[in-house]
Amino acid sequence: MINQDFSNSQVPFEYIPNADDVTYKKLENSYLIVRIASIVMTALILVAIFYAVSEWLDWITFIPAQFHKYVYIGILAISILSLVSAYFGFAFKGYALRQKDILYRSGWITKEWVHVPFSRAQHSEVSQGVLDRFFGLAKLKVFTAGGSKSDLTIPGLPMQKAHDMKQFILEKIKYDFGEEE
Repeated sequence: MINQDFSNSQVPFEYIPNADDVTYKKLENSYLIVRIASIVMTALILVAIFYAVSEWLDWITFIPAQFHKYVYIGILAISILSLVSAYFGFAFKGYALRQKDILYRSGWITKEWVHVPFSRAQHSEVSQGVLDRFFGLAKLKVFTAGGSKSDLTIPGLPMQKAHDMKQFILEKIKYDFGEEE
């Protein structure tokens, strides 16, 4: 049986809200320090591991000495690119909390906008890494149905703000979408 009452009218583009009208709040400046410290520490750990393994196996006998230099140059090049990306990408990162959804944008060369309506949110959590804890920062993760990883992660939030946002999201899920007690 065909439903004759079906309608799917086109929405005129002039009625679509402009995405640039959203005011994004920037992440804490100390988060940039966390990102830079993380990249530097990762590079140092990689250099130390490569040096220790190459000395332990005595690779010098069957691998040319130039190979070691290229590995170190590769680690340095990747680290520099990561630092440049973290620095320039930081200015674009931001989040917005609205009545019916939460948004996060990131990227520098390739930009990404993530939008999670509260009607799709299942739960949220706050987490901290070692460097985050040192700087008093946290990550807010928002999960939707059907996945084991978060659909939206906002890093670089002050701990109290992350918990406040989590509580706000939980209240929106509970009261706006029919889970009232």
